[in-house]
Amino acid sequence: MMKIENKPYNSNYFDKAVDLLKETWDFTLHFKNLKDLDVPYNYYLQEVLINCSYCRILVDEKDQVLGFIFAEMHEKSNKWKLFKLNAKILISTLLGDFGKRSDAFSFFWQYSRDCKALYKGSRFDNEVYLLAVSQKAKGKGLGKKLINNYLKECRNNKISKIGLQTASDCNYNFYDYMGFERESSMYTDMYEPGKEDENFFIYTMKA
Repeated sequence: MMKIENKPYNSNYFDKAVDLLKETWDFTLHFKNLKDLDVPYNYYLQEVLINCSYCRILVDEKDQVLGFIFAEMHEKSNKWKLFKLNAKILISTLLGDFGKRSDAFSFFWQYSRDCKALYKGSRFDNEVYLLAVSQKAKGKGLGKKLINNYLKECRNNKISKIGLQTASDCNYNFYDYMGFERESSMYTDMYEPGKEDENFFIYTMKA
């Protein structure tokens, strides 16, 4: 039987968390001629960690990361850190680290625009930025446990409503199963069309 431990994230697990990100989502679809396939994953995870104060990981007996949840809990002073990270991303884009510069800038602009449209009208207290479980640990209810543990902490901190962003390239039906409600949805050509007209979603749940 696989032994799994739920523990706080620390920076020693960054590369392993990136590996799980790569297993779960294909960011390379948005960029052409990437110099290093890890570049978008590294920057994205850095941004998530700057924004999140609730960071838990699941590790096996070999200390491999099998799952994680990165979410908001307590307010973080992150404006300066985000400014510095965005400056690094800009320089990396100009240097061609994200592949063809015009395509990379076009994607960043569209993502910002579509996120602004998606979030408009949605109201929640804290957000889940990332939730993932490795294929090696699927079917064990780990995603459900990660969400439920987070909800418990939210209630303890008098947080009444959480939200998250997801898309058709993720298993968004999981959030229906967990009792989340779809609060906002739209179509964007950043993602492949799904079974529905919309493929970009905001889900919310009362804690």
